[in-house]
Order: sequence, then structure tokens, then C-alpha cells
Amino acid sequence: MVTRYKDKKLPFSCYFEDRFERKYEVKELWKSEGDMEVSNFPILKENSIIGLQFYVEEEVMYDPQSYCSVQTNLYDESDEQVVLKHSLKLGDADKEWVYQGGNDEEFPWRMGVYFLEVYYKGERYLGGINVLPHHLNERQVKEIHDYLNEQVQDIIYDFVYSNKTFSKNDETVLPKYWYYDYARKIAEVYEEFMYCMTAIEKNPKERMESMYKPSVRSGKIDQKSIRWSLSNKGLEKNAGIHQNNFQLNKKKMTNYDSKENRWIKNILLIWKRDILNVASYIKRDLNNYSNKLKKQKEEYDRIYQEKEFLMSKRDPGEYTKRNVKSQMLMIEKDMNNTRTKVSILKGKLDILSKMESKLIYFMKNTFLENVERGMRKPFLKKNQYYRVDSIFEELKRIRENKGENNQLTPILKPTWQIYEYFCLFKVVKILRDSGYSLIEGIDEDVLNLYFEDKIQEGTKFVLESENKVVHIWYDHYHAHTEQEALDKGELFYTPNPKKKPDLKIDFFTKTHNGQLFDTSVVMDAKFSQLKTIYNHQYRNRTTEQLLGYYSYFCVLPEAGHRPCVDRVVCLYAGEGIRDVQKRYENIIYLRLHPLLDDTGTYVVGEEELRNILQLSS
Repeated sequence: MVTRYKDKKLPFSCYFEDRFERKYEVKELWKSEGDMEVSNFPILKENSIIGLQFYVEEEVMYDPQSYCSVQTNLYDESDEQVVLKHSLKLGDADKEWVYQGGNDEEFPWRMGVYFLEVYYKGERYLGGINVLPHHLNERQVKEIHDYLNEQVQDIIYDFVYSNKTFSKNDETVLPKYWYYDYARKIAEVYEEFMYCMTAIEKNPKERMESMYKPSVRSGKIDQKSIRWSLSNKGLEKNAGIHQNNFQLNKKKMTNYDSKENRWIKNILLIWKRDILNVASYIKRDLNNYSNKLKKQKEEYDRIYQEKEFLMSKRDPGEYTKRNVKSQMLMIEKDMNNTRTKVSILKGKLDILSKMESKLIYFMKNTFLENVERGMRKPFLKKNQYYRVDSIFEELKRIRENKGENNQLTPILKPTWQIYEYFCLFKVVKILRDSGYSLIEGIDEDVLNLYFEDKIQEGTKFVLESENKVVHIWYDHYHAHTEQEALDKGELFYTPNPKKKPDLKIDFFTKTHNGQLFDTSVVMDAKFSQLKTIYNHQYRNRTTEQLLGYYSYFCVLPEAGHRPCVDRVVCLYAGEGIRDVQKRYENIIYLRLHPLLDDTGTYVVGEEELRNILQLSS
């Protein structure tokens, strides 16, 4: 393996290697970003098990201080960007894994270009990697992105509280509302605000004024004092029996009621008002999340009691036990998520309360108490005054939804999730093109509606035509028993351990007495090739999962107490246009993805998907 700089062979070599020992060489490095050529970057595939080799072959070339670092789209708990750093090695015998696909291990990159830096014996070299998804090329994935953005703007992105890239900051669990940004900014600038205001309190902008006061003691006088002594007021003051000799003494007095201080007081008053408003919004949300957490705890207690009841029985079903365990895990995850939100919101209220008390202190217990409010901004020369005004202006922009791009950075979601959304919206669009109207499921503010930058699990889309109604469930966890379904007000249940298909589509016919159930179709989206989904030699886990979706039942009497799923379809992103639709073991495998050719762009498998949906309706 050879790594070069300007056609010159470098003493070290650098390459990536997957689990099949395929190598992806870093063939060229540069000295500046402007010289880099992305087309020469090694291409890595998303979610591949991958390792990095950075080494020299001869001991004389070895330098223990040298290393290679690679940019990622991850952040640690301190909101610091995670950079993969690998020290130089002697020889390439030991592979250093970057990603091995373990439990809860996150692939360090999403689709995009990432910089790579090499520091070797005091020299710095630059390069990069290009991460692309499996199975589809960059243009095909872009077509999927464009299509989804036409359906719901920015649905392909995760929005994170970072001006760089992806962050694991807990605040990503919150909706994207301006008042959260406002509170977060208050926390960021609090120390700077206190420093500036303390400096202003110690050395405020002042102006000297001449004060005149009659006195029998001699003091400094000027022309005004002489004119006063000869005026009626002066003569009257010195008239009388005792003939007191008053003079008008001149004295210099410090006055803090300057234009700059008036503007600072105006800022503090506006801040106090805004902070009270922001706190009221956050208190409202905190109350909602607290109530939600209370209900989740009640649901957790119910499931726990059910678990204890089953444990006391001699022969509970294996799938029944697994269902309770799954519900426990899901409710625990939901509770942790809600607890995080509650904790964050309490922290925001604490900093807002702290800031409010400091504002009151500066206005009531310092020189500002005797300063009038100024509504016109003067020219601010002193640095501390300028900094307080700058903080105020940034908070004002956030309040108006113009600050720091709303503190959010969009990055691409994982391609497998984008492909799920692509399949979902293709189904919705085909039905709409067939005469259905979308009644429920999409809101113009869909991202805030779902309290995250994704479509929540269990979301239901409802479409209606003149004679039909269709329910599309996205990633919904179905009930385990008929009684559980009835208790939840749902129509379907399954004893199958796999209770969350990507899409479950239920068809109903309108009648004078309501809706009559017709049939159901289950669709699972797999961003994989067919050869990794279905195995001809043995029944793998994916096939068992898909076949299990036939074990769904409807509680309505017209369903006849029999399995109600008419067909199961596996949608996958493959290559080419041959064998678009195949059937193995009662499962339809349908290739669904964009294809670009000389005539333009079309979606492979769209017509076949349309036929499946029309047969069901």
C-alpha cells in the first residue's frame, strides 16, 4: 500500500479494511483543503464493519508521536466532536477496528465527506473519506432525498443543537421551539453577562455636572455665583436682621444618568419581560411532560403487575412472556426519554430564575436604580456596554426566530431510515393518485408535531375515497391479545413476537352503519439486497419475521376470527431492473428504488406496488 503527496511516496501507509479484508486505500494526501480532490478519496460504505491501518514498515521511519485522525459526525457527552485518532504503528499485523457493529454501537459516519489528517514527524497532511450507502449510488439516494423533501420539507434530516455536525447532546430530545433556544443561550452567556455587568457596576459610564448651593462657608465660585449675589435671590438671601453673608458655591457632582446607562436599563427591563414569557412557556411544557411521565409510570406499574402475575403461573406462553418483556423495555425507554426532557426543562427554569434575580439586583441595588430608562440606543464605546448590547441583540434575534440559524444544524438521517420514509410516502402517494384523500397523519409543521425530527413510532395515516378508508400504521407495536386490543381501543392483535412491521395497511369499506373491515397488507422496508434478505438453503431470521406477519387478527366480527393479513411484501433496494418482483414462501419481494437512465428518472417497482395496493383495495 502506497500513500503519496504530490506523486511522492510518503514513509507511511494508510488504508481502511473491512471484515472481508477488502482494502480502501488513502492513496493521496494534500497540504491544504483547497488542493484536495474529493474524487480521489476512498469510498466507504455506510454501516460496514471497518478498520483502519496507519503504519510504517521500517523501524527507522517509526515515530511514536505521529498519528492519523478522522472526522466523524458524533459528539460526546460534553458536546465535543468525536475524532477517531489512531497512533502510528510499526507494521500492519494488528488491525485497529473503527466500527464492529456491536450492540448499541453507532456507525461513526453518515452519507457524506469527512476530513482526515495525518501528523507525521512535524508535518501535517490532509485527506478525506467519502461515505456512501450500500446498494444504491449517490444519484439514486439524492433522488430519494429530493422526493421526500417534496412530501415533507427536511424530513430527511436530523436537527441537532450544534453548529458543526451530529451531537448526542440530550437537548436533541426536545422540540425545536425558539424559547428553548432562548433559555439555552441565556445559560451560555450568563457568565459573560455577569462579568460585564459587574464591571459596569464598578466603573459605570458617568458625566460630571456643576451643582450650585448657597452656603455661609466659602467655596469655589464662578461668574454664575457673582451674578447670583447681585440678583434678587441673592440679595433676598442675605437680607434680614442677622445680615448673613451667603454665597453660591459651585461643586462638581457625578451623575450616572447617562445615555449609555439608560440604554442598559432598557435592556434589563426587556430581558426581564422576555425571561418571564419564556419561563411561562417552559413551565407549560414541563407540566405536560410531568403529566406524561406520571401516565407512563402508571403504565409501567400495570405491565410490571402483569409480569409478576405471569411469573406466578405454571405455564405462561413463551410469546406472552416475550411480549411483556418487550413492553417493559419500551416503556422504560419512553420513561427515560421523558425524564430527560423533564430534567432539561427544570434546568432551563433554574437558569432563567437565576438570571431574573440578577436583573432585579442590578436594577434595584446599584446605581441603575436612579437611572431613567432610555429607548434610543446610543453609540457604545466601552467594551462591557457593547458586549451586553450584543448579547441582547442575539437573544432578540432568537426570540424572532432569526438567531444563529435557530441553533440547529441539519444532517442526513441514516440511509435505512430514509429508505423507510421513502417507502411510506410512496405508498401514500400511490393511494392519493388513485383517488384517496389524506385525512390524518401529515401536518405542515410535522417535525414539531412529532416532538422530534422524525415520524414517531405508532403514527397512523388515514386516507379516504368515496367508498373506502385506508389506515397506514408506521412502526406500530400491536397488541398481544384480543382483550389487550379492546382495552387500548385498537382493532388488531397478534401473538407473533414481531409486533412492529414498518407499514401495516388496513382497508375498510364505507357502509351506512360505519366501516367494514376488508383486509390488511404488511410491508417491511429493507435497505439490503435480496441475497442478504432471503436464503434458498435455509429459513433465516428475516424470512421467519416476514412469515410471522401473517399471524395478525382483527377484533371486528366481519374478520371471522381468522388471520386477516392478505399479503406480506418485503420492499428492498437492490441493483438493476431484472426480477423486480419475486415470491418465495408466500412473501412478495419487491425491488423499490429510483433508477436514472437516458430518458430520465423513474422508480423501479412502483407499478408493481400500485398493483398490489389496488388488488387489496
